Amino acid sequence: MRSIRVFSMCCMFAVGTVLVYGQQAFPSTSFRTLDGQTVESSQLVGQGQPTVVTVWATWCAPCQMELNHFKSYYDRWTNELGAEVIAVSVDQPHHVRRISPMVRQKQWPYQIVVDSQRNLQQMLGFKNIPQLYVLDGSGKVVASYSGYKDGRAEEVDKELVKLVRSR
Repeated sequence: MRSIRVFSMCCMFAVGTVLVYGQQAFPSTSFRTLDGQTVESSQLVGQGQPTVVTVWATWCAPCQMELNHFKSYYDRWTNELGAEVIAVSVDQPHHVRRISPMVRQKQWPYQIVVDSQRNLQQMLGFKNIPQLYVLDGSGKVVASYSGYKDGRAEEVDKELVKLVRSR
């Protein structure tokens, strides 16, 4: 029995796992914008529209691949489905200066915020990045994805369509 539990726990942290939450509220925490302003998570999520929150870092190649793939869906998600897309960097304070040049170079259109203290990671209990959350309009987590997986954007798109249709 113990080996089954250990195996189950290991599978939860495998690349590409999908966790569907029982409507867990997205935690309340503070982030920094790229221009150094403080913004509360409650200002970014739960404003009536679905939200995609992806957690990444400049040193994480799978994170960059995920954000690059999401770029082709960005207009659909924001314009057609009315979603917000927020990319939360967990770069350490001495690496924060790398974020803006990377975002410009890769032409990522997302709202970028920084959580150098990794408060979000502690509150949500995830270990690895990229970590992605799809939230409903009230800020409740409806799906969570751990690790990079080719085709993830299509999965997220389906979740957003379901949310829009259920309004």
